[in-house]
Amino acid sequence: GNTSVSPNTVKGLGNSGVIDIDLNAVIFNYKFASFLFKDVKPVNLNRIILKEVTVSGDKAKNYLIVDDNKATKPLTSIDISLDASILPKPVQVILTGQDKVYDGTPNLHDYQLSVTKTDLIPGEELGAFGAENFYPYYGEIDVQQKDVGSYYVWATGGFYLYGIDRTNAENYTINNQTLVSKKKYAITPASVTVIPAYVSKIQGEADPPLTYTVWQDDAGDGFNKGLYADDVMFGSLEREAGEAVGSYDIYLGSLNNVNYRIVLAD
Repeated sequence: GNTSVSPNTVKGLGNSGVIDIDLNAVIFNYKFASFLFKDVKPVNLNRIILKEVTVSGDKAKNYLIVDDNKATKPLTSIDISLDASILPKPVQVILTGQDKVYDGTPNLHDYQLSVTKTDLIPGEELGAFGAENFYPYYGEIDVQQKDVGSYYVWATGGFYLYGIDRTNAENYTINNQTLVSKKKYAITPASVTVIPAYVSKIQGEADPPLTYTVWQDDAGDGFNKGLYADDVMFGSLEREAGEAVGSYDIYLGSLNNVNYRIVLAD
């Protein structure tokens, strides 16, 4: 967030004019250093400016500092510049999910992406956004889960940073391309209504199959026929006991699917 050069950034400072046997006896020092620009990708190439470079050491008296353009004039110190760049600051992106009602897919539909505030330069703010190929899901890192249960939510790639209030997003980089939520979220059963078909038999015959249709709740806007995807019901309906001529009620019996909350129509 500034042009300051942190300690130990400039290492091995030397000069080709020092002969080999004196390399360890001539030390180059500078008063302070700063970058020309604070951003990772400035309009012009960045450089580090070293102010008031001097020499010291046991063999320092054998050398003079001179300007390339004024070689005949010895100097006590000189300002020099070095090719340098500023690397983007790593930040962590956090994925926050939500519980959802079973829909036959592992997809996490409602989520939030945020950036860890402590990773940012004070006074700057970043957001994270999922692109078209961003597909978060319930499950494990390499196993997507669509069934009712409690899961962490995951995502890999497909998201990017954007700056808020004039923060330059290019000054930061995402350090975790694989995201996982800090807590688990639930996939809860979908509500369906089972409507038994009307069937009959002649007294003494075996019971005919107790058939039915299933209607799933469509977010309060009506009903859709059937279950999600290739889901099926397990078990079967049962009828009220009795073999005399008459009408008998149909019960839910063993009909089930753990991904659904089943209601039997009258």
